[in-house]
This record gives sequence, structure tokens and C-alpha cells, in this order.
Amino acid sequence: MLALKVEFHYAQKALDYTRKDQLLLPNYLFVKDSRFLYLPVSKKFKPLFPASFVQKTFPAKRERLTFEQKLLQERILTPKELDTYFVSSFDVAGSVAILEIMPELQEKEKAIAQALLQLHPNLTTVAKKATATKGKYRIRTLQIITGKRTLVTRYKENGCLFDLNLNEAFFSPRLSFERSRIAHLAKPKENVLALFAGAGFYPIVLSKLQPSTQHIVAIELNPKAVKWMKHNVKLNKMENKIEVIQGDAKPILRSPRFRRFADRIIMPLPHSAFEFLDAALPAAKKGCTIHFYYIPSSPHVDAIQEAKQLVLNACQRRLRKCRFIYSHVVKTYSPHVDEVVLDVKLLN
Repeated sequence: MLALKVEFHYAQKALDYTRKDQLLLPNYLFVKDSRFLYLPVSKKFKPLFPASFVQKTFPAKRERLTFEQKLLQERILTPKELDTYFVSSFDVAGSVAILEIMPELQEKEKAIAQALLQLHPNLTTVAKKATATKGKYRIRTLQIITGKRTLVTRYKENGCLFDLNLNEAFFSPRLSFERSRIAHLAKPKENVLALFAGAGFYPIVLSKLQPSTQHIVAIELNPKAVKWMKHNVKLNKMENKIEVIQGDAKPILRSPRFRRFADRIIMPLPHSAFEFLDAALPAAKKGCTIHFYYIPSSPHVDAIQEAKQLVLNACQRRLRKCRFIYSHVVKTYSPHVDEVVLDVKLLN
């Protein structure tokens, strides 16, 4: 079959473009290898991004009930409840599914969760978001609805394995594209600072996909997350590649060893990473790329422009010059509020 071959860096653009122009064949699963995504398409076209066309075999999708269809078919929800209160999207972390249950459906949450387990035999636990992401360690509390009474899970991403307790370390599978994107941007012999590193997702994926990095330093404040990160570094046999440091990034980065240390700095703490820019900038070499994540505190704000102004202000205070080389919306955080990322190149 005809396939569009595209690097992971351009995967979302390719999906958006082929879906919009109805070029993507809907009845087949995607195929990928270590570097490329292959999309089944109906004909050749002139893409607006780096890509090529090859012949590829795609497995056909199996017809099965959707989550919504099953809830209606078994009369767990009425059509009105489904349309008004049901949040159909859910996250999966290994064998654990994470639902968002509206208060209006709390009495039916167990039946909803059991229906999901029936649809997905690979899942063993269904939990719900009990609180928003909050606190010093930016952790979201989960509550088990049904299945095994554990939130310890093993998650696979980009050829890496991660073990963690979902109530002890921040985790979002929706950032997998970002982790892959940054890893494919990394160059051999780079020194990398991974701030707010959690259970080790960014540094481990980067080390896996760019094994020729010089040194990766992963800093995390939460001691429970650090425990899982050290475990995951060992699990992926990266003890000689990744240095794990537990503590507050601000005083750690003031150490002379980090003066002009980094060729790349990752700052995936969108609510408060801007508070660490003044500490991170002295650790950046000339030519360093900073991946800066941001969520504005108010809705209806141009998050990218606000993030750029915060970076410019910090660079002015630290007498650094910069250029913005990439920006995009990572995901919707809440209605009218987006999480965004800026890639910033330091020029001096």
C-alpha cells in the first residue's frame, strides 16, 4: 500500500494535514520504526513538510464497539448523560486507565469503569482523577474505581520501560510526542540538563534515542519521584549516562560545576518553570537550546506571546540574547487555557 513516510518530529503535522484533506485511509493501523511514522494514504501529494512516499503493509483495524457505544448498548448511560456529562477521552499508563468522572455520573462510575475493562483486556485497573495537579511536587491524586487495587504500573514508550506509582510522581502519556521530538533534536556530545525530571521520562527517552549525548543531569525535588527515576535509570541500563540529583533546581544550578554547562535544557514544569529561568540561564552555553513549557494563569490569554515575554525578560536580566526557533500548543489544559512550548536558542 502507499505510505507517507515522515519523521516523528513532523508526525502531528502529517496527521493533521492528511486528515483535513481526507488523504488518510481510516481502516488501517499506523506503522512506525525507531525514527519514522508511516501513514496509509489514498494517493501521492505534495506535502508541506519533509516526507516521502514508500510502499508499506498496514494491518487492518478490527471492528469493535467504542466506549460510548458500549455504555449506551448496556444502558449504563442514557444518550443525554452521554452527551452532557461523559468525558470520553482517558489516559493509559501501562495497565492503568485514568478517567475523568463528572460529579453527575459518580453513582455510575463503577459500571463505567467495568465497561472499559471489558473493552480493553490489557487493562487491570481503572482510576479517576480525584484532584487537579497541585502542591509543591505538582502531583495529581488518583482514586481507584475498579480492578486491581494498585497504582504501581509499568509503562512503555519509545523503546524505554518506566515503573512508577501514579500517586507519587507526575505522569502524562500525552507528552510522549514532546519527549520524542526533543530526543530527535538532541545532537551527539551534548550536555543536557533535564529539570523537574519526575520519574525520568524526558532524560531516559532522550538518552535512548540519542545515545551519543555527553552527559545528562536530571534534577527533581520530589524524593518519591527520584526513587522511581533511579529505578528507571537502572531498569533501562543508563547508570553511566544519566546523573540523578534530588533537590531544588535553583540552589543546585548555582554550583560552579553548572556554569555554562548545558547545550540543551528541558523545563517541563508549565505552571512555574518561568520562576527558574534566572537560575537556568547561567547554566546555558552559547548556542544552548532551552525547551520552555508554560501554562498561563488566566484563560483567553495568548500563551505563546506571554511565554515569549517571560523568556525575554529573564534574558534581559541575565544579559543573554535569544532567538525563538519553535513554538506550538502542546495540549489543552482546561477550557480556553493551553499548555505551550517554546524552543529558545541562546545567542551569547
